[in-house]
Amino acid sequence: MKKSYLIAILVVAAIALAAVGITSIKAEEKGKHKPAVLENVTVTGVNYCFGCALKKHKGAKSQCSLHGHQHALKVTGAKDSKGKKIKDLDGWVLHYLATDASEPLMKEGIHGDGVQVKGNVYMEERVIEVISFKPVE
Repeated sequence: MKKSYLIAILVVAAIALAAVGITSIKAEEKGKHKPAVLENVTVTGVNYCFGCALKKHKGAKSQCSLHGHQHALKVTGAKDSKGKKIKDLDGWVLHYLATDASEPLMKEGIHGDGVQVKGNVYMEERVIEVISFKPVE
């Protein structure tokens, strides 16, 4: 009787270890196909204050008039350096890395406007490092 319990425990443990191994291999394979940084991409979207948007649409207690706006880019389209569409970014919100190039986008002047941004996208952080931008309609 004790022998059969021991065998059953060993079988269950082997199955559990195999499942963990398969899961981690699949996760590694997925990670290989998605780069951590998309370099030199062109992202089109709307520059908006997510504090104002959350307050208006979801009742958040944002205080932009007191603390300033928190602008981000709501992506409507993206292309790589060769002009190929990047569907993974559609609908994403990308936060700006604070640099001299992104400063005009982060300030009051461009609030709710369409923009086309060239830069590098850090995928895990959902951050865009702005190289240049231009307004679009």
